[in-house]
Amino acid sequence: MKAHAIVSPSAAHRWLKCTRAPRLEATLPRKTSIYADEGTLAHKVCEIAAKVRFYQAEPEEYQQTIERLKQDPLWNDEMLQTAGLYVAYIADRAAHYNHNPQAELEVKVDISDYVPESFGRCDCLIRCGNGTLVVADYKHGRGVPVSAQENPQMMLYALGALKKYESENIEQIELGIVQPRINYFGTWQCNVKELIAWGESIKPKARMAYEGKGDFHAGAWCRFCRANGICEATKGGKDHG
Repeated sequence: MKAHAIVSPSAAHRWLKCTRAPRLEATLPRKTSIYADEGTLAHKVCEIAAKVRFYQAEPEEYQQTIERLKQDPLWNDEMLQTAGLYVAYIADRAAHYNHNPQAELEVKVDISDYVPESFGRCDCLIRCGNGTLVVADYKHGRGVPVSAQENPQMMLYALGALKKYESENIEQIELGIVQPRINYFGTWQCNVKELIAWGESIKPKARMAYEGKGDFHAGAWCRFCRANGICEATKGGKDHG
C-alpha cells in the first residue's frame, strides 16, 4: 500500500484554506474511486513511455509493460494517446533549453523543511543544465481543470526537488501540468528566491495543519475532501464544491 503524508502536497490547495482538514481526514477511511484507479493506471503508461523516450528502458520492456497493463479492467487505448502527449510535452521542455538536460522520473522528494513529515512523488524532474529546473506533472482527469499557475502542489514538489539538488546551481523553476484529455498544457515560472519565500510564508499554516489546529473553512476546496459533510463547516450537506 502506498504511503501518504498527513499534510500532503496533493491536498495543499485544501489545507492552506482549511488547516483542520488533514487531521480529520486521517481519521476517516481512505476510499478509492474508479477515476482515481484509472488515473493510477494512466500514470503507469506515462511512466514507461517516458522511460523509453529518455533511454531509461528498452522498447521490449515497454511492450511487456503495456501488455501487462492492458489486462487491467480499466484499460483504455486512449491512455496510449494521452501518454504520448505527456511524453511529447516533457521532451519539448527538455529540448527547449538545449543544455544536456537530465530527466528523472517518479522521483520521491522530501518537503519536511516546509511541511512537517511531508513528502511527494514527482512525475518528472528535468535539470536543464542552465540553472533551470522543470517540474512536470500528468493529470488524467477531465472533469476539473488544474492550472499550473502558482499551483501549491507543484510549488511544494519544486521545493522538495531543490533540496534533492541543493548542490547544483538552480536559479529558475518551471512548473508544467499536462492534462491532455482537456487539451491543457500549462507552464508557470518563478525564480528560486520567490519559491523559497513562498515556502517560508506557508510554514505557519503547514504547522497548524499538521497539529490539527485552526478552524474549519468551507469552499470549493471541499469538493474532494473526505470530511465534506462531516466537519463543522459542511455538516448537513456536501454543498461546497
